[in-house]
Amino acid sequence: MKLPIIFGHRGASSSEPENTMRAFNQAFQDGADGIEFDVRLTADNQMVIIHDSLINRTSNGFGLVREKTYQELLEFDFGKGEKIPLLEDVLKKFGNQKWLNIEIKEQGFEKQLLEMLDKLNLNQKYVISSFEISVIQKIKELNSEIPTALLYQVVRINLQALISKSQCDGIHPKHTFVNKRLISEARYYRLAVRAWTVDSQRKAWKLTKLGINGIITNNPKKMLLYLKEKQQKTKKKRKI
Repeated sequence: MKLPIIFGHRGASSSEPENTMRAFNQAFQDGADGIEFDVRLTADNQMVIIHDSLINRTSNGFGLVREKTYQELLEFDFGKGEKIPLLEDVLKKFGNQKWLNIEIKEQGFEKQLLEMLDKLNLNQKYVISSFEISVIQKIKELNSEIPTALLYQVVRINLQALISKSQCDGIHPKHTFVNKRLISEARYYRLAVRAWTVDSQRKAWKLTKLGINGIITNNPKKMLLYLKEKQQKTKKKRKI
């Protein structure tokens, strides 16, 4: 049984400050195949990695990301002395080597992002995801070859209509909405399925048995150890 690709949700966010270089490095040290992170634009049009529109929760500062320049954001501590990362720095360090799930949190800089991917020759092991279908549409309009995935958290979704509208290559559903029927339907339409945010080991194994392509988790180390152990036990049972 093949294990799914394991993404560290905002890095190894269960033990390190989320969406920081420290968290990303730790995720890979823990054995993660990739990392998931969020991108927003600053007042001076710099693409930075942060989940919230405000810096209040994750730093010792206050205010909106889009109302601060990158230099102003560097004044704040985002946990354990970490500074807010530039997307470019993350892509340069991990691009084409590790899996990158680049989640776009707002519209308006799709072209800028694709220009950066082209400039850095990023052409493998990544996917651009968003809850905003308009973002996926714009990405595909600019370059139909860019791998994309729509995030969602609804019980049922019409995959045929979704593909027709967005031309996405994958779906990233909340893990509670993944079942055998969804996986089967996604396979029919050749869509990759990566579930978020899975911190239950039993749930992760259930998804693995269903054949899910990727799992996004806050604790990649714990998840990998468990899944590999279950995989080995399954192999032994089959040999008996």
